[in-house]
Amino acid sequence: MGARCSRTIESRKRARTAAGQQFDAPAVRNQIAAIAGQGFRDPGLDHRERAALPALQLEKFTYFMVCCLIVLVAAFNIIATL
Repeated sequence: MGARCSRTIESRKRARTAAGQQFDAPAVRNQIAAIAGQGFRDPGLDHRERAALPALQLEKFTYFMVCCLIVLVAAFNIIATL
């Protein structure tokens, strides 16, 4: 039991080090899989949150369109004052 506990603590330390690399998600996932062992499975965000991704894409597009409209109205206001 003691060896298993120390192995778990060491794994957590290595996982925290791997988590510091926030912009390299596939590499971090591979490092965590190597630390966790053979039974580790992580399908990734695209599989776990499959229903949420289209909603997020729609939200992103909507914000883009709203920002474009704001810039367009501001440009018309600037042109109208000339």
